[in-house]
Amino acid sequence: MPVKVGCASDYNKNHPDSIQKKRDEETVVLVANKRYVWVDCDEHITELAPRIATQEEWKNSRMTPGDWKKFSSKYTTEMKGAKSLKAIRNLWERSKNGEIIRLLCYEKDNNPYCHRYMLKLFIDEFFLANA
Repeated sequence: MPVKVGCASDYNKNHPDSIQKKRDEETVVLVANKRYVWVDCDEHITELAPRIATQEEWKNSRMTPGDWKKFSSKYTTEMKGAKSLKAIRNLWERSKNGEIIRLLCYEKDNNPYCHRYMLKLFIDEFFLANA
């Protein structure tokens, strides 16, 4: 099953009518440093979020393509740690076994500068390497 991405604001407990229709068919995984009580998610995996210092450096940058490249490099290095790799493998195995996984963070869906897209790619590449 493919891993999907989404925005936490689309899973707001305070606005249940806005929660995506197939919510009951998905396992919603928040991959952010913080979890706000309004987020309707099944799991919160901080090991897959950028480290706070990495995220703050990105948020305080001019957010240019060069800044994104620097962030991406740091985030990729962080995801090679044992805990992160274990979490990536776990999500990959669950997806491989038919579970629909949706990765959430607080960035809007149309923002191309978001770690959840990178994380989805890491999981997809893990699948290709282990298929």
